[in-house]
Amino acid sequence: MKIVGMIIVGTGEADRYLPKVLNRLSKICDDIVVACNAKDAKTRNLVAQRTIAYDFSEYEWGKKQNIIKEIFLRRCIAKENPDWVICVDSDEILDEAFTREKAEEMAKRNEIAYEFYCVQLWDTEDKMRVDGLWGNFWNVRYFKFIKNADLGYQNTPLHCGLAPKYAYAWRTQGEHLFKHYGYMKKEDRIKKAERYRKYDPTAKYRSNEYYDGILSDKPKLKDFNEQRFRQKLTYISREPSESKIKIIKAMSKMYYIKNKWGKIYSVNEDQIENHKREGIEILSEEDFPIKREIKKIEVKEAENIGFQCPICGKTYKTKGGLTRHKKTHK
Repeated sequence: MKIVGMIIVGTGEADRYLPKVLNRLSKICDDIVVACNAKDAKTRNLVAQRTIAYDFSEYEWGKKQNIIKEIFLRRCIAKENPDWVICVDSDEILDEAFTREKAEEMAKRNEIAYEFYCVQLWDTEDKMRVDGLWGNFWNVRYFKFIKNADLGYQNTPLHCGLAPKYAYAWRTQGEHLFKHYGYMKKEDRIKKAERYRKYDPTAKYRSNEYYDGILSDKPKLKDFNEQRFRQKLTYISREPSESKIKIIKAMSKMYYIKNKWGKIYSVNEDQIENHKREGIEILSEEDFPIKREIKKIEVKEAENIGFQCPICGKTYKTKGGLTRHKKTHK
């Protein structure tokens, strides 16, 4: 079987945790594919040493995460044709018990995706935060590639996940963890809080409680020992049948289009004719398998885009109007 690691890196990651993350992945994966959103030479040189590195540095990360990730996944699959994919951020390190042998064992189970426990390291590597939204947090980090499945991510520019929607729909609890270093240092917490407030000033994609909690002066911390903590984690069998999963045929092309309010979204080839109307601009198209070249998308930020139907693109002034409209597609 073939296991491929996917990771997206930003500016300055070579001086943080990225070398350790890449080293850890190299012990499990056949290949590591990197999406480089970094502008500094040191990080770019580091990722250039990997098997494949795609350049996404012209995209503004806080505004188009879901689009970047979907393009990246399609390119990864077209080039690598993996059986299973490990997806991590550049400040996450998988636990030592998740070996190549264990990854293959888990892949033999009748599962689609596994979520791992996220240990939020705080201040030091032997302290973890456990209060409120920070404790008991799981997220998909290992999923099976299913041919002809919909490869779309959650349609939000922030917090859209590291795996496609089908992996989240059919995830099950695994017996492993990953250590998140992104909030460990106070200076990093300050930068993250500033970045989230910049791109999500009205807390549309994550709650104010979460954003405010990043800089909490009274977080609840517990001692963390990787070996002891991992013994508490257990695999919960779900065994979904692939025949029950909603599969969307992979079309030969995927289009990125912009409506008259400046909203960008992706459309498969079989739907594009329904979107060719006044006010719609086709920005780019991607072949499947995806071409390696990256096409830059330029768009002005819309002041008010309303509520848009993800199926047909119609936009409504109120959320209620959109909800009523969606029922017509059933």
